[in-house]
Amino acid sequence: MEDPLVYVYDRRTGDKPEERVSLEGVSDFRSFRRKLLDTLAIDASDEFVVTNSSRQEINDDSSYEDLIVQGGTLYLLESTDQELLAPTDERIDYVPHYDTLVKSGIYEYYASEGQNPLPYAFAELIDNALTATAKNEGERNIDLFLYLEDSPTICVFDNGRGMTSKQLNHWAIYRLSKFLRNKPGGDLNETFLQEKTPRSLNSDISYFGVGGKQAIFFIGTACRMISKTRHCGDVHELSMSKDEFEAKEKERKSVFSGRIRNRRCGDSSHLQQTGHEILKKLIEEQEKSRDQFTAVFISGIAEKNVQYLTKNFVAWSRQLAHIYHYYLHGPQGNIMGRKERASSPFKQISITIHMKAGRDSTELSLHQIDDDMQTRYIRSAKATFDFKVDVPAVGEVEGVLRYHPFEYDHETYPVLLEAEDEQSDTEDVEDAIQPSRKARGNRAMFECFWNGRLIPYTTIDGLEFCEPSKPSKRGSTTIPLECYSRISGCLFTNDAFQVSTNKLTFIDLPVKLRERGNNIMYSVVTPDGRPIRDIRKHFHQWLRDCHENFDKEVQFVDQMETDIRRDDVEIKRRQHPWCVYQKIELDGKIYQTGDLVRTCRTNPIVCGRVIKFWLYGRHDGDTFANTGEMELQQEPAVLYNDVKFYPLTKLDRLMEEEEIIRIIKEEESRLPKKLEVNFPEGNEVKEKTKLVCGKPVGPVQVQVLNGKGESIGRLPGVLGKKLSVEQTVMCGGKEICQHVGEYSSKWFYWFRMIGELRNLGAHSMKLQAVVLDTEKQPSSLRLPSVTINFTVTEGPATAFKIAPLEGPYKVGDPFQLQLELFDKFNNPARLPPGSEPQLSAAGVSFAVKDGVTKSNMVTIRGVVATAKVNSSSGQTFKLKVTVSTVQHEPEDTSLRLIPGLPHSLECVPAGPVNVENRTPLQLTVHVKDISGNLTTDSQLTLVCKLSGADSLPIYRATCNSGIALFTGEDIVVKQFSGRKVTCSLQAKISVLGNDQISPIEEKILVTPSLSPSKIIIYRLIEGSTMRKQLNSEQEVSAPVGTTIEGLSFAVLDEAGKEVDVKLVASSVKVNWTNKLNLESIRACLLPGIPVPSSVSEMKYCEVSLSGMGVEYSFQVKPTVGGFKALKWMSTHRQVRVKQTENLVITIQCTDAFGNLLPKLPPGFTEKLKVTGSDLDSQELKIAASAEDTAEVSGIGFKKVDLGLRELAVEYQGIKAYVTLEVIAGSPSQVKFLHYEPQEPIYVYNESRLPAPLVVQLYDRFGNVSPEANVKIALGKTSGFKFEPPTHQQKTNEEGQVDFGQLTVSGSKGEYTITPRATMSTNQQVYGESLHIHIQPDSSKAVEIKVTFCGVMNCVAGTHLPDSEVSIIAEDLHVMTNVMAPHIAMGIKESLAEDIPENVQLISPPEAGAADSGVFYFRNVPSPERSGQYSIMINYISAEARLISPMYAIEVEPAIPCRLVPHSQPPTATVSNQARATNRQLVKNLQLQLRDVFNNICSQDAVKGAVTVTVMSTRNVATPRLAGNAVSPTFSLVKGVCVIKELLVKENCPGQDGEQYLLRFEVDLPGFPAIRIPPFDFQFLFYDDVKKQREMAQLTRQRDQLSEFLRTCSTMFQSSQQIINEYESKVREYAVQEQRMKQELRRSNVPPDCLVSADAVDIFIGKCTVEKEKLAQAPRRQCLLPAVGGHDPEILGKIAHLAQVVEDDIARVLSWHMASDMDCVVTMTTGKAKEVYRQSHGNQQVLPLDGIYRRNLPDWNRPLPHVKGMSRASPPGNPVYARDLLLFPRDPDNCKIVFGMLLGETIIIDSLDDATAYRQEVGDCVIWVFIV
Repeated sequence: MEDPLVYVYDRRTGDKPEERVSLEGVSDFRSFRRKLLDTLAIDASDEFVVTNSSRQEINDDSSYEDLIVQGGTLYLLESTDQELLAPTDERIDYVPHYDTLVKSGIYEYYASEGQNPLPYAFAELIDNALTATAKNEGERNIDLFLYLEDSPTICVFDNGRGMTSKQLNHWAIYRLSKFLRNKPGGDLNETFLQEKTPRSLNSDISYFGVGGKQAIFFIGTACRMISKTRHCGDVHELSMSKDEFEAKEKERKSVFSGRIRNRRCGDSSHLQQTGHEILKKLIEEQEKSRDQFTAVFISGIAEKNVQYLTKNFVAWSRQLAHIYHYYLHGPQGNIMGRKERASSPFKQISITIHMKAGRDSTELSLHQIDDDMQTRYIRSAKATFDFKVDVPAVGEVEGVLRYHPFEYDHETYPVLLEAEDEQSDTEDVEDAIQPSRKARGNRAMFECFWNGRLIPYTTIDGLEFCEPSKPSKRGSTTIPLECYSRISGCLFTNDAFQVSTNKLTFIDLPVKLRERGNNIMYSVVTPDGRPIRDIRKHFHQWLRDCHENFDKEVQFVDQMETDIRRDDVEIKRRQHPWCVYQKIELDGKIYQTGDLVRTCRTNPIVCGRVIKFWLYGRHDGDTFANTGEMELQQEPAVLYNDVKFYPLTKLDRLMEEEEIIRIIKEEESRLPKKLEVNFPEGNEVKEKTKLVCGKPVGPVQVQVLNGKGESIGRLPGVLGKKLSVEQTVMCGGKEICQHVGEYSSKWFYWFRMIGELRNLGAHSMKLQAVVLDTEKQPSSLRLPSVTINFTVTEGPATAFKIAPLEGPYKVGDPFQLQLELFDKFNNPARLPPGSEPQLSAAGVSFAVKDGVTKSNMVTIRGVVATAKVNSSSGQTFKLKVTVSTVQHEPEDTSLRLIPGLPHSLECVPAGPVNVENRTPLQLTVHVKDISGNLTTDSQLTLVCKLSGADSLPIYRATCNSGIALFTGEDIVVKQFSGRKVTCSLQAKISVLGNDQISPIEEKILVTPSLSPSKIIIYRLIEGSTMRKQLNSEQEVSAPVGTTIEGLSFAVLDEAGKEVDVKLVASSVKVNWTNKLNLESIRACLLPGIPVPSSVSEMKYCEVSLSGMGVEYSFQVKPTVGGFKALKWMSTHRQVRVKQTENLVITIQCTDAFGNLLPKLPPGFTEKLKVTGSDLDSQELKIAASAEDTAEVSGIGFKKVDLGLRELAVEYQGIKAYVTLEVIAGSPSQVKFLHYEPQEPIYVYNESRLPAPLVVQLYDRFGNVSPEANVKIALGKTSGFKFEPPTHQQKTNEEGQVDFGQLTVSGSKGEYTITPRATMSTNQQVYGESLHIHIQPDSSKAVEIKVTFCGVMNCVAGTHLPDSEVSIIAEDLHVMTNVMAPHIAMGIKESLAEDIPENVQLISPPEAGAADSGVFYFRNVPSPERSGQYSIMINYISAEARLISPMYAIEVEPAIPCRLVPHSQPPTATVSNQARATNRQLVKNLQLQLRDVFNNICSQDAVKGAVTVTVMSTRNVATPRLAGNAVSPTFSLVKGVCVIKELLVKENCPGQDGEQYLLRFEVDLPGFPAIRIPPFDFQFLFYDDVKKQREMAQLTRQRDQLSEFLRTCSTMFQSSQQIINEYESKVREYAVQEQRMKQELRRSNVPPDCLVSADAVDIFIGKCTVEKEKLAQAPRRQCLLPAVGGHDPEILGKIAHLAQVVEDDIARVLSWHMASDMDCVVTMTTGKAKEVYRQSHGNQQVLPLDGIYRRNLPDWNRPLPHVKGMSRASPPGNPVYARDLLLFPRDPDNCKIVFGMLLGETIIIDSLDDATAYRQEVGDCVIWVFIV
């Protein structure tokens, strides 16, 4: 025997492994605790609790004995509710119970009986879940998760009470039933559910301890049970598998043993990473969302089970819904039309299946299934029969029978689901029953339910009382035998009857119910629960009633409409579909639309006219039905005007139509006509009278009179509704009161007195006859009414109320007070004349300025209150108001006053204020309101102005809480004499911007200051030791560039006393130098003053004492020195070639510093010399223009070269140089830049000129004249034009006008263009003409030439005349490069509109000889419809779009082939009576000959005769036609024959009721070879006129229906054709859409922007907004003018050759190459010299052929760090500057230029990055780009 032990997990912290603790020698809890401390090495001071796996604490000897078991699992925790920090394993044994042998003989295996037992295996698991959830307080949720993918897994989850580890151990023991679990040693928490419930729905289904395990291993090969209770936070998990059993058996271990793992909720760490993904997902998602649960995970699902579950989902889910039908839907089952679950004692049960197989996911609640067999039994039954069966000494059985009636032509008994081939769609399965078959067939009558769930393999075929009754003496029964086959039923019992362990069959129920001598008692269950014993009698009575009430039929005839929705039906599922019929046949009587009928067994009885008959469902043609509905227009319509629906069972089939008409007329004669109103007791109110408020009205007596003047109280007719009179009193659109008077034969309609009308204004009293049941009142019935309008006015005032004051109010500030006056009914009243409101309050004085406004609201305006308040926040006073004429207690309210607006000023303290000179003023002022309170206005600004001296400051102060403090600048009084005196000033204080507050004045006494106040400057007289005092602001003269020396100073105070300079020496400052010698300053000496070098620059000198405000200033005036240089000036530096009249140079003399001498030296003009290269001295003139100025004029040069010239001006050896520019002369020539006049220009019509038209001005020497604003116009010969048109333009700064590259259009010929320049003097200069030759374009199509072969007519269905088509070019030749697909022929009817639908396009034509340009349309099918047509030829290419003229063609009909009427004549029904209309066969019949295309053969040649013959299909007498001819003949002209009338001959022979043929045969002499079939027309012949009329009506109806069918057929064919065309278009557009989407994707358009039209619109909108933003954003522009134009040898300026995307990079490179931007790059050195020469040496040039290309960089060379640095991506984002350039044109040459300029220059982000990069890679040129 093994030593006793337990397994202990220490889970206080961490996840330590289990410890085996031996119980040897342990007898109580104390010794057990010591054993734990020793074994687990736990300190005795540690605190912990010991629990078992169910969290039951072991803390004493009693709990130790109860809870410690051999091999058990224990926990060491900090508390009993601590969360498990790691999973644990618990060892269990589940050796099968001995009942395994005892009860092994009972039906253990799933006998299939021909069915797949998988649903019943699921049922075993659901049984356990139902029992587990039986005690739930809320919902009972059971979820089946089926994951049928790679590793199929099935899980059953429920939210039941869960299982502890002990209960989970009991579950694992095979055949441990619920009874054994409650025996000693069993599960103490297991309870039975034996309460009485309807249908035995007690959820006590988990019973034997067998089914769950059998089901698991039937479904799969392994399972995992997981459970958690509400009171324990641990999850218990047990796994079993077939593989584990086999392994233990091989290893000779105990097979039925294992471990329960206890872990945290949601913890899946113990599972392997692969193979358990579904299990992990369910654990993490489901466990944490449930307080309690049990989950069964089944794996190892057999492939056949997976196939069955996926392919037969509908079938097995329907079986489960059948098994648990009453648990899902309640004791009454799934009744039709019930939207919510019925209340039930078994609470809310939800069984949901979640299945995922591949990509398909299905979620289905069994409650949603409405086609399981029980639902079909319940819903197809028309009546039920409840009963009970008492089996003595066993128990009670409940039962229910249902009747499924015969539905007129078939049985309604539901077919078995297996008969539907497991289809999921269950619509109209009853149609499968054949009428000849018995309703129930071979099925048993009763299904059996045990504890509320179905036992599927036990059925009972009837009980004793259900057997058919014996035949009566007459040999027949009152109930047909087939009625017994229309019964289905259910039996419900509890566990008093035994079932097999797999719950598939009852063991003893059929036997007990059929045993003789059991004294079985049957009883009927009535609605009140009272049992009735005579069940057989009641059963047969019930069956007889069912047969009589439900087995009926009605025939519906002449179907009008089908598949109609009726929104008037309340039950939604019966709103659609409905069929409409014109007739019904009921009890041998025919009812049709328009008949007058009457209802029966309705309240009220209704007469009406039948509109139509309604039948629910989809029906085709005539049919039988149980019942239907009739739609009636209730009569009389003037009374009701209502359409009603009644079942056909309410149709009164005995009432005749004449009697119904009489009833309707009688009802119409008794309708109400008018009202008679009386006021029997006075208080009468008349129209537009006035009543004082409070005056009563009435009482009122009203009579309703009909048209006969009789007083009535009811509406006539079948409704019999009482008439009432409604009295409504309205005021201002609102209802005051409303009364409804009932009719009395004594006082008719009586309304009591309306007392005291209190509302003011317009009133109205309306008396209206009404029917209270407004739903029954027809909308067309207008009942009489009377309306009396009057006005109610207010009464005298009796009370008033003070409107709330908004306060607080300021003292002295006017405010408004309102009083509301009321009369005794609380209506607004007016103030009586002579009344004035009186105001009073303690300590407050009131005054009313604006008076009182008297109305319903008395307003006292301009109330001013004055009082002394105790604080700045204000004070509250009690205000009382009295009105003398209103007898009302005085009203009071709270009035809060705060200090008012500023009113006066006051200085504090009073008296003169003493201030020392040059110190600030300190003065306090109080601002008070009218009552002397300090004002609280903080927006006041006070001003203090001083008077009595000059330059006194003005002080400002802001009022704060009524106090203002003046301070600021120093007071400086300069009028003090040399001794101490006192100066008196006057201060005036006022409020800025407020004239209402009187200013105050205060005296200010100012005493002299002892601080320094004056500086005196002395200058040493030249050549003497005497000093001279300088006056302030005096000018001191000295020559320019010299220094003034010998200055000294002295400092005085305000009294004129000299101050010791040593005390202020450090404060002495001068403005002409910063460096002062302190010793010299102490000796009163000032530094020398440098004199400016310009005589115009006066020097301001200042001596000051820093920080004391004392200063002294004077000015130094420079004087001119001696002659030292020459200075020249000119108005402009340009001189035109050979023009000297505009340039004058001015010469002046200056000293050494450039100051002009006031006079020229004597003889200056004679001694002045002007020399220069190429100077023309003959015209040179020198003369004095003023005392200090000489002028040089007549300057000219001998040569005509343009450029710079230098002149030298010399006087007494001193020279000055003048630089002049020789420019072109005045414009005298006009030329085109890019064209030579002597060379003509050849162009095509409507093509562009080869180069732009640029006009340039030149002078008479051929130099370019850059004359701006000269008007240039182009003169041209007539006959051609420019596009765009040219207008007169002005030249730019270069003397050019660019008219652009124009498009020329005109006819063939030579044209000239002559430029004309108009100068500012209106002088015109003409240039040489440019000759333009316009040639026709042989590649431009201008005309379509069409030639038809033969006459322009054809026959329908043949071919059009052949045509020849060619395209004519501009040169009038046929184009040979035309492609056939570009040519199409269009054909349309002449009268049809030119829309694409009416035009038939034929394309392409046949091509002629190679390169001939001729195309042929041959064998083109002609239209099938005859008439006038138009043909046109279209030519569409990328270059042109041409349409030929219309060519008319006549399409004639083909040869005739059939004779048809213009319109189908109605079927004739004739008799041989004397009346002509009864003998008429046809009238105005038009017969037409038509061809195969249905065209009328209206040619002149189509003429002949039509012969009419009467024929019979049988050998009977044939009627004859009226007239003498047996076969009359009628003429046929142009294919048309008109027969005005054909009659049968009077009293002619004929077979009554026979159908004859009227045959029309045509004879065409002009077409002898054509055989045209005759036209046959059927007619009916009768001897009896009455029968003829009846049949005539029937044939008319038949013809109408036939015509309707033909119209519908034509419409459907047209619709189908349109649909086919639209589908074709849709496919076409879909292909185009896909192509466009591909193109857009290639353009980087996001795919999500192409999913819908809305997405495309949104994307276009975004792009448009972005485009507008880019268009409006500021852009970089190069302001340098372009050069070269279209000269191919000039590449352009460097600034124009490249583009840069980023602004910052562009700024860096522009700065880096600033000096090179204006340089012009040329292709050759010669061109560079020419540009340089034209710019007169001012333009930089760079020839490409002069660049040394060996040193140019390689543009593909990588950056230096790619090879030299260890890091692949250095910081700073280095990049070659050249790689950031974009070249719009000529990139190869541009790379040469910028390769030379930039070389290996690198751009990097920051200076630090550049330094690090240079250190890493070595020397390289790096420019830093800082963001």
